[in-house]
Amino acid sequence: MNAMNEAAGRDVSGPFSSFLDQPGVPIVSGDVQCDATAARVTLKQQRYVPLGSVLEPQLWQIPVCMKWDSGRECVLLTKASETFPLPSCPKWLLLNEEMKGYYRSAPATAALATNPALSIGERLGTSLDLAALVQRGDVPIDEQLAMVGPNAASGDRFLIETAANAVDALVPLLSGKERAKLAAFTQRHFGPKWKEIGLTPRDDESDDVRLLRSKLFATLAITGEDKVLRAEAVKLMRAWLVKRDSLESEMLFVVSRTAGLSNDRGLYDALNKALLVEKDQQQRSKLLTALAFFSSPALAKKSLSLVLDANFDSRDTLNVAWSLSARDETRDLVFEWLRKNYERLVTRLPDGWDANLVYMAAGFCSKQRRAEVIAFFEPRTTKAIGGPREFASAMESYDQCIAWRELQLPKARAYLERWK
Repeated sequence: MNAMNEAAGRDVSGPFSSFLDQPGVPIVSGDVQCDATAARVTLKQQRYVPLGSVLEPQLWQIPVCMKWDSGRECVLLTKASETFPLPSCPKWLLLNEEMKGYYRSAPATAALATNPALSIGERLGTSLDLAALVQRGDVPIDEQLAMVGPNAASGDRFLIETAANAVDALVPLLSGKERAKLAAFTQRHFGPKWKEIGLTPRDDESDDVRLLRSKLFATLAITGEDKVLRAEAVKLMRAWLVKRDSLESEMLFVVSRTAGLSNDRGLYDALNKALLVEKDQQQRSKLLTALAFFSSPALAKKSLSLVLDANFDSRDTLNVAWSLSARDETRDLVFEWLRKNYERLVTRLPDGWDANLVYMAAGFCSKQRRAEVIAFFEPRTTKAIGGPREFASAMESYDQCIAWRELQLPKARAYLERWK
């Protein structure tokens, strides 16, 4: 630290220590005031805490570099609230120039995230700050959905992926006509880019295009409910069974996930047959992953039976249960399976792994199911190595999900209802 002080020409130990010696990440907000004689900004800091959690307040010493339409300024924020003079009155203000500061910033709006005066990195950082503020409950999800179109049309892989993540996150929360509306919304914004890059790789394409292809395939096929891509996924998986290098690793996962939506019994049986004779551990892992994406009750139960099969390593097959527990259509089935087989499963797992099993029920995200989850998992999880901590963490995640869903889900539904 002394060497850094010397190189900087000032004492930097205070700011560094405030980040190194305590957990968490600060969020910095700014309020601009301008009058005929002066311009100033009031900066406030607090710990970033997701909706549904309560933590003790903290303070950092935060170097804040701001950028606006006619200037830039760097200050050191050391108090909960401080006011700093500005040389001019901003039309817009970015609180984290080039996103070099280790903090979230607010306000982050769709208008700021799509401001052409910002660099791509700044637009991406503002989009991610906006997503964090939505998760925290400070900003309505309308703002995040409003930036989907501009970011999807930006041409930048990271901005497009950020937009895709925003719509993908809504899939397990919606049903029926709402899902159909989300699918149309997704097709409208991401379909043009997919038509541009297509399914077939080109020799001269960049890594960004190659990586974006897999993301767009998943978003359009799953969230966008694209029937053509879903049918293509089944064909691609059949071809992969014959020629294992026919799909790059990025595409294999999303194609497996999409093919599972078909619940095609013939494809499932072919994958299962290949698994039973496969000796290579990496190939077995890929086959197990593919099998876990089939969600019809009969096929999901058959996949779960592999977790307890002595012919397989439970460290590999447990991922089947994790995958099935992550989806609404199979979560109840996994929970019932856990009730019946918990003790038998624990004997097959490495020490301490049973502490994490409670997370298989975190996706219920329901006040009605909360007591049921606690009644089953608390007496079991708290006996495991590290169990009390994992149980508390899992229930905190559960409560965060409930709080977020109650606040933001009605707004997401209303936004999609208004969208045409």
